[in-house]
Amino acid sequence: MGAGVGGAYAVGQFTVDLDKSLKQLQSILALTNTEMVDLENNLISVSEKTKFTAVEVTEAGIILGQSGLSKDQIVDTVEGIT
Repeated sequence: MGAGVGGAYAVGQFTVDLDKSLKQLQSILALTNTEMVDLENNLISVSEKTKFTAVEVTEAGIILGQSGLSKDQIVDTVEGIT
């Protein structure tokens, strides 16, 4: 029973961390919700093809956004890791 609760907590925490990272990236890039859906889908797609989690890929996007890259530049750069 304890392992099931721990696993559920981990999944819940991952979801919270991913949402927080995505909101931070959206804020940095000043994207609309519609624009963010495309970027979110792209970042998750990259994470599915690599050893990196969606949170890690999104955090890379945050750093790139803070460096001044646009949404399209972030997509191009992050896709380069696949």
